[in-house]
Amino acid sequence: MVREVYDNLVKWETLEAKDFYQKNWKLPIPSKVKGFIWRLAHDRIQTMDMQLEKKKKIIPDDANLQCVFCNECMETSKHLMFECKFAQYVWKSCYL
Repeated sequence: MVREVYDNLVKWETLEAKDFYQKNWKLPIPSKVKGFIWRLAHDRIQTMDMQLEKKKKIIPDDANLQCVFCNECMETSKHLMFECKFAQYVWKSCYL
């Protein structure tokens, strides 16, 4: 099941939106996970770059916006879920 969800997330940009959502809503996974997938697909995960974009002064102007796990790139939802070395390790562990 983890493999199927991960494969859908990785391919979501190439799928038509309707196909992506139909596939994921039919998966036998908890609704919280489905909601998380929806938020991830719509870039609604609370990351440093999202906090900065909102300009609501949630984080100070001089705050470190780097990923908290690898400290190499700006913390975005795409980076946290797929590009970060730590995230890749976690996904690989789940995948096996």
